[in-house]
Amino acid sequence: MVRKTRRKRNATFYDIAKKINPGYKGFLTPSMNQNLLERVQEHIKHQKYNPGDILFIGSTHPTRQYYGLVLVMDTEKYSTVWFDTIWDAVFTNNILTSLKQKGVKYGPMLEAMDPYTLQLFRGDDVIEKLKSHGIY
Repeated sequence: MVRKTRRKRNATFYDIAKKINPGYKGFLTPSMNQNLLERVQEHIKHQKYNPGDILFIGSTHPTRQYYGLVLVMDTEKYSTVWFDTIWDAVFTNNILTSLKQKGVKYGPMLEAMDPYTLQLFRGDDVIEKLKSHGIY
């Protein structure tokens, strides 16, 4: 029996807030927020994102920009997951299983981030949780 080796793929972070909303200046206005998910999905159709990549699209909350993160799940169906915090999405059982099956790792992405951007990914014991689930 030949066993398939799962390839490791490091997730990538993309700031697409100004691509989706050229007038973006720190938070989404109500007009920018209209049809946002459709515009994000349309953008994904024309890019080379991978499952597990994280997109920053902005938030309507000026002090809660971490609400503006989207997790790319399926690049053929252009599906995304959007939770209040990105780790709520990642640690959901079916999503976590899918990310593990795809060999997605978040450690290199987080280690390469500048401190300001890293604040978007705040959370209690996130690094430890990622490591314990084998996706760091």
